[in-house]
Amino acid sequence: GDGSGVKEVRLQLDSSLSKRLRVQARQLGVSAACLHHLAWAQVLSRISGKDDVVFGTVLMGRMNGGEGADRALGMFINTLPMRINVGYQGAQASVQAIHAQL
Repeated sequence: GDGSGVKEVRLQLDSSLSKRLRVQARQLGVSAACLHHLAWAQVLSRISGKDDVVFGTVLMGRMNGGEGADRALGMFINTLPMRINVGYQGAQASVQAIHAQL
């Protein structure tokens, strides 16, 4: 559609959930961001009715800027398209696939 029916919903998550996510990420050897990306992919999959979803994630570009990059002015970001298929594999394999993309 044209997006006119889109509504914004906010839900405050319990801080204990954040802690459990970080613990789980450590056990899997990935960042908590990988788990968040998978959760977002599942949301997009459910609302779109598609197993294969694509969304953009913003990465900081200053980290690999080389010597003197910390003194450069400007925005150093990179939007990476994340393509995630939530229908073919389990949660652990999906998280590992996301980790490989990042």
